[in-house]
Amino acid sequence: MTPGALEGTPPPMPRGPDMPPKIRQTTAALCALLALTTPLHAGTALVAVDAAFAPVAAAIAPLFAASTGHEVRLSVGGIEFLDQRLRAGAAVDVLLAADPFLPTRLAALGLGLSETRLAYAASNDLTREAILLRPGTDNPAARAFLDFLLTPEVWDVIVAHGFGAH
Repeated sequence: MTPGALEGTPPPMPRGPDMPPKIRQTTAALCALLALTTPLHAGTALVAVDAAFAPVAAAIAPLFAASTGHEVRLSVGGIEFLDQRLRAGAAVDVLLAADPFLPTRLAALGLGLSETRLAYAASNDLTREAILLRPGTDNPAARAFLDFLLTPEVWDVIVAHGFGAH
């Protein structure tokens, strides 16, 4: 018996290369299964948003994080400022524009993916549009954020802040 061990307790389990093959195989299989069922590392999406919609975007961000595990960082500015930054190549994943015109221009310039344009809210008789920008093309968090904008949960937040849901 090992010194200090209680009477009747089994000997310690061998570890590493001394571990029995069946236990090594079972442990490896369980680790592989865990890797397949655990979500991938959550990502971060950088979202440019006009100043008027920033409080709404700030209210949506924690809901998005709770729902998906992804984070959102907001870059806020006037629409002209955002337009200049994006044309200059700012590394922004998603644009929440105050109107449909800037997403259209960015898509025409090849800076945004036109097939990802979507109406996310309405204000002042204009449809607000979002678009996935080139830097966000391979960012799962950015694509998830666009999808999240279309959920009833987000529409409730948009309407509660005085904007129309699309």
